[in-house]
Amino acid sequence: MVKAYLLREGLSEAIASAENTHDWMQEKSLADIILMCEYDTANHIQACKTGFEAWKTLKDLYNLDGFTSKYLLLQKFYQTLQADFETVEAYVSKLKSILDNLAAQDLKMPEMANIAWLLQNLEPEFGPFVAQVTQSLRVDPQAYNWESLTVNLLDEAKRLEVSKPSIQYVKNWKKNKPTAIFCKYCKLRGYTDNNCAFLHPEKAPKGWKTSNSKAAFKVQKTS
Repeated sequence: MVKAYLLREGLSEAIASAENTHDWMQEKSLADIILMCEYDTANHIQACKTGFEAWKTLKDLYNLDGFTSKYLLLQKFYQTLQADFETVEAYVSKLKSILDNLAAQDLKMPEMANIAWLLQNLEPEFGPFVAQVTQSLRVDPQAYNWESLTVNLLDEAKRLEVSKPSIQYVKNWKKNKPTAIFCKYCKLRGYTDNNCAFLHPEKAPKGWKTSNSKAAFKVQKTS
């Protein structure tokens, strides 16, 4: 990707040779390479003075046949946590990308180890999902593979995202002190039917969806 970008910017000569190139070209290519690298990778080239030097350093570092490349990928894999990503989909995609790169270097991780690491680093809200998956795997070790697990995980993430606003809405109202004021429609205390989010979605808190009303009523009745 970096090479393609430099080619598009007319800087391919800078990484081909340190000679017969303008100083500005070396400086610009160095800046572009650093900006396209992740923080840990950029640390390896922070002392470089030219784009050619930085390119050669990275090329030697990430040699497909070298130990360093495999080591850095493994390190990145075991440092990848769901908490570092805005979405579960981004977390899963990052892990998959690293695993694909490892496989390309003839270092294929055991699938069960990959699944265990994925589950271990999920946020607490996925606790029931993790429990269900681990129970299924105890009964049948072939119950899930990486593909089927991630599909189910993404579905669970969407379900949690949909149910979160309405369930939290009900819980917030239940924290209110007892009052004679209540909504005749949803039976929750603290407000009248004129301010009921089920009847008036435009007055609902941010994230509220009328399609969640059924789930919210279930919470109300069971809590």
